[in-house]
Amino acid sequence: MWCGVRALPGVLLCCVLAAVQIFTGQAVAVASIPLRWEATIQPHALVSAPWSSPKPTADASASARKLHLVGVELPFGKDTTVRVRYTVGDTAGNILLNPPSKDLEFSLELSAHPDAPPFLAPLTPEVSSGIERLRLVLCVDGSIATEQYSTQIAVALARLAPHLDSSDTVAIVAARTSPVLITPMTPSHALSSYPITTDTFSGRGISRIAYACLWILHTLKPRTLIIITGSDDYGMLDVLPSDVVEHARTAGTAIWCIVLGNRAEAAPWEFVATHTGGKCYRVSSLGQSQLLEDALEEIVRSYKFSSRGAAAIPADVAARLESGCTVGIVARGGDSLLGDWLVTPPASAATPLRQVIALFASESSTIDSLYLPLLDALAAVLRENPSQPIELIGHAYQEGKRDAERQLAADRVRAVAQALRTRGVLPAQLRLRAVGDLVPIYPVASTAAEHMLNRRVEFRWLDPRLLPYELVVAYFWSETDALAEQQRWQERGFNAYIEEVIIEQRPAFRVKLWGYATHQDAEAAARSIAQRYKVRVTVE
Repeated sequence: MWCGVRALPGVLLCCVLAAVQIFTGQAVAVASIPLRWEATIQPHALVSAPWSSPKPTADASASARKLHLVGVELPFGKDTTVRVRYTVGDTAGNILLNPPSKDLEFSLELSAHPDAPPFLAPLTPEVSSGIERLRLVLCVDGSIATEQYSTQIAVALARLAPHLDSSDTVAIVAARTSPVLITPMTPSHALSSYPITTDTFSGRGISRIAYACLWILHTLKPRTLIIITGSDDYGMLDVLPSDVVEHARTAGTAIWCIVLGNRAEAAPWEFVATHTGGKCYRVSSLGQSQLLEDALEEIVRSYKFSSRGAAAIPADVAARLESGCTVGIVARGGDSLLGDWLVTPPASAATPLRQVIALFASESSTIDSLYLPLLDALAAVLRENPSQPIELIGHAYQEGKRDAERQLAADRVRAVAQALRTRGVLPAQLRLRAVGDLVPIYPVASTAAEHMLNRRVEFRWLDPRLLPYELVVAYFWSETDALAEQQRWQERGFNAYIEEVIIEQRPAFRVKLWGYATHQDAEAAARSIAQRYKVRVTVE
């Protein structure tokens, strides 16, 4: 099995600073967001829900009935403090600001393992002076995978208006292979000059959100960042989720994420959100702009009207949270017990499943100019690390007969390798492999975007510390047979797993042995295994 390895910080910072100079882009459309909120809210007042009221209402006699955890900042690096955002409200949805400690006693509850008792810590409230003012950036994925949601996104952003006031400022960025500034940081009352259309979010190429986030943090300096995406981030070649977290925490920026559909992997964005003070939402229904609008409304409300608290925890507890945990906030007062919990993924889940360097037109090996920034960025990392090898992997799918697809995949991977060499990458740093139609992202592709994502060149870092080399020892049509064979190899003392592939347009399974640091180690093991067990072995 494989894992990504991050670029050197110096290279990363150079990429970001270069982007600040280059990609301040052409402004395209954005929603009209008029003034709605003017009132100053005193502590313990209630904010009316729904938001149709022009002013919040206050009712000092109301009592707490609901507790909602709206943002989490887990420990990161050497920090051992957990910070949370939460709202306390009544049954009608009114939010009580700064609930008095004499009425409710708050505590933090952390569970790193379902069978272990939770760790409890008193929560120290941070008193708010009133409504938080937004300096907000909306980072919308501009890849082909998110394009199917472009109408849904445009409608939801156009309806964001009632939830902002005159002191809020907003910018919109499209995260493409290079970030594009759709709307500069603009007062909410002036945004009507940037009308939004579906074409604003038309998708091209692969997603590169992590890079766009870092560019936003350095260029626009928001207090709040909302990511909207319907795609995996396939372009995490020089910026990883941990980089986004590090820079966001330094800048004091809270990040919320909205993942659209059921296919995009949410774990990297859950990691980013829950380590910067935000939260991750999933909106599953295609075309349901109201659900996206509701998520945006809750995020704005969460930032503006939430209470905040912090709890210091022991270093050993903080370390255990990296394996994933359940974070809870509990409020006790008299006979009342209120609580809300949030499950966070392990830090390892933030590692990208695959990294794509280019997509291709059908039956073509020509690299679109859209992907040149990705090639430039990868080449910069490799030039700074001349001893670091990578493997380029070519794919083709439903583009002719199998032999033709293997040749097409090989042509694509050679084209990418040549492009990297012309950018100063040493030939010894590049290992090439063409797998043809074996590993499509979408075996049953139904859209143009899905077909294009199957026509790609990926890369992976070949770091001996990651044991990147694997051996293929068997193929099966039956998953049951493949699992039985996997068990046999494990009983022989090997690290084995099964991988689903496509052979002749049919699902199949292959058994792989993993754990080899170098190509030489893998070749030696392959010869030994082939001789001892009389099987055909290939190195990957």
